[in-house]
Amino acid sequence: MEYLKENKKSPLFVLTFSISVILLGISLSQDAYYTGDRQDSVGSSSFIAFLFGWMNIAGPGISWLANPALIISYIQHSRGKLKHALYYSLAALLLCLIFLLFREIIVSEAGHTGEITGYGLGYWLWLSSISINAIGIGFNFKKSMSRNE
Repeated sequence: MEYLKENKKSPLFVLTFSISVILLGISLSQDAYYTGDRQDSVGSSSFIAFLFGWMNIAGPGISWLANPALIISYIQHSRGKLKHALYYSLAALLLCLIFLLFREIIVSEAGHTGEITGYGLGYWLWLSSISINAIGIGFNFKKSMSRNE
């Protein structure tokens, strides 16, 4: 409990948490990725991907699991459980990056797939949100470890 009181006042905690949450919120208003040929590219809403990405969990939707991992890392960090928060934040980062490995994604309710032709601002802001969270937790974890030595 002592860490929680100290950590809530920590400028690093406040800064990284705030930036991460703000970037996540902004990312939801942008396109996540584009499908179709370059001239007729259609963007996919990050908000829709956030809500329904789990429905394609066997494919690119596996990256959707970065969202619960990110939220759990926020909770663990705020509770002062830095080791758990670090693991969840790194898992979120890995899951987010895995999305870059997929070339096709489901584009219709009928299960038709389309080629991913680009990544929108929403994806990059989502990645930035997760990265900043992981970096902030990493620094706080390192700081707490040096205090305990």
